[in-house]
Amino acid sequence: MMKKLSLYVVTILVLLVVVGATVTSVSAQGPSTTPTSVGTQKAARLEAARSVAAKIFDNHFLNRLNALRAKVSANDRLGTEAKQALLRKIDAEITWFTSKKNELATATTIAELRTIVKDARARFQNIAKEVRLLYIARGFVVSLEKVITNLENNIIAKIERKLTELSNNGVDVSVERALVAKAKAEVVEAKSELVLTKNSVTFEEAKKHFEAAKGHVKSARQDLKEALRSLKNK
Repeated sequence: MMKKLSLYVVTILVLLVVVGATVTSVSAQGPSTTPTSVGTQKAARLEAARSVAAKIFDNHFLNRLNALRAKVSANDRLGTEAKQALLRKIDAEITWFTSKKNELATATTIAELRTIVKDARARFQNIAKEVRLLYIARGFVVSLEKVITNLENNIIAKIERKLTELSNNGVDVSVERALVAKAKAEVVEAKSELVLTKNSVTFEEAKKHFEAAKGHVKSARQDLKEALRSLKNK
């Protein structure tokens, strides 16, 4: 859905052009310039514009927000807290857009209608961007989780087996064990930060925790490299 955001904006702009075309069409329908005729034409133009604006709200804002809500609700990769917070945020936006749509009925000029649609479009773009960035952050989380799994199941496990072997042969590996223990502690911290990343409800918050997780993983790798270098001399 987020990948098509630019298409939605273009469609909205096209519909706004349709409003202008409708205005021109209605204005050209009759030569009469009597006050009654002019008033009727203005009313027709306003109603035509109101109808187009209502379709924009239904098709390009409310329908898409409801689709986004369903997508978030079905996403198992989101943390529970993040999912509930996002659903509340989307529900609040649906309420806002519904209220904004109701303002169309009381607008007395085409300029007012355009302003209402413009404000709604800007707000929709903001929430769509925020949710898209959060989904991108989730993708980075999955990648870093794979790195952590590799550290735990391959590198750390391999080093610990070697340490056990050397220790059983009477070799002092206390320094290397300390380095591995430090690396494992960094991994635990990284996992905690990833949980916070998943449960973040803003991209900035998610970014902060993700960067912290990366820092812990980097430290863990460094500790493990030192342990491996030390083992080469055993």
